[in-house]
Amino acid sequence: MARILIVEDNADNLELIRFILEAFGHTPLSATSGRDGVDTARRDRPDLILMDLQMPGMDGFEALHELRSDTSFAATPVIALTALAMVGDRERALRAGFDGYIEADRTRDLRFRARRVPARRPPLEWSHRVSPGLRGGWMGARILIVEDNEHDLALVRFLLDAFGHQPLRAQGGREGVELAKQEGPDLILMDIRMPLVDGFEATRMIRAEPELAGTPIVALTILGSSMEREAALRAGFDGVIVKPIVPESFVGELEAYLPTALRSDGADRAARRT
Repeated sequence: MARILIVEDNADNLELIRFILEAFGHTPLSATSGRDGVDTARRDRPDLILMDLQMPGMDGFEALHELRSDTSFAATPVIALTALAMVGDRERALRAGFDGYIEADRTRDLRFRARRVPARRPPLEWSHRVSPGLRGGWMGARILIVEDNEHDLALVRFLLDAFGHQPLRAQGGREGVELAKQEGPDLILMDIRMPLVDGFEATRMIRAEPELAGTPIVALTILGSSMEREAALRAGFDGVIVKPIVPESFVGELEAYLPTALRSDGADRAARRT
């Protein structure tokens, strides 16, 4: 796999991108400023560079210019990365010499959308899902996420998708109940604290549906006190996961509640749905 340098001054974004690359089998290198990025690139010679455009001091454009002035980096792909895309950013980035442009709107959808241009060398081979070994042998599950926080929703969707699961989304308790009845998911991840129909009420409504009585429902909460855990279990939840979400352990925690049939082949799963 590839050694990829991430030049990003936002610590949270840097941590998330590192996790994603590691999950896909790549080796991430980190730099927290343009100057640090140039120095790290010269020292470690990465296969590809992800460069944030908006950074204090030396920004991504200046860092790219300095790298391109060194002929030894002429063939190294450098991809522009921005979370605050402005009109014209893409065209400006490509004119400046970036090999591609990735817009990462982290408040709504963390899945990167690459705008590719012809590369200076044959493109690197990228994997699109975590290997079965890292997933612990699970078949892809249909997991309903009931969450009103856009950032948490985007992160959970990305992680589940990366690990081969199929995330479904609902932005409130009422919508979550209706979607659960329509889709019959393998598991439901339910935020507890939501306006109008909260997680406790939504879970009671779901448990009242005979066809959903055996569906695992895992509470997602920011507090995680022993009292709240007990209340969640009494209300019909099968378990509790505490926010903030830790990317390295989250999917493993959630998979512990999946039906064991999802560890076997597709025929068993198909039989369970009939």
